[in-house]
Amino acid sequence: MGFNPQPPDPKAIVDSIGKGASELLTFIPRAAKNIAENRTVAAADLKDIGRSVQDRLPDNPGVLLDATIKAVGSIVKRGIGMVEGIVGAADETAKGVKTQIDKILK
Repeated sequence: MGFNPQPPDPKAIVDSIGKGASELLTFIPRAAKNIAENRTVAAADLKDIGRSVQDRLPDNPGVLLDATIKAVGSIVKRGIGMVEGIVGAADETAKGVKTQIDKILK
């Protein structure tokens, strides 16, 4: 990126600032959407595990250990997924803000 001696158009600056601010405001909804999707999948996983316990008891008491291991694994996996969702939302937001900054600097 080279230096442009011509100052940017004031309207372009205002537009980029507004759009950059808008990008920042979308971080929370993006992160919330990603977290909600993860929670939905986690709830479905746990519901399936619960059904498995109900279906297999009392004939197969080993299902309790199996269900516990699966539930803990699911919770850990979804916890990591939620962190990834927040990081992904931050990345999208940063890219949007960078795009607006680049528009002014060109």
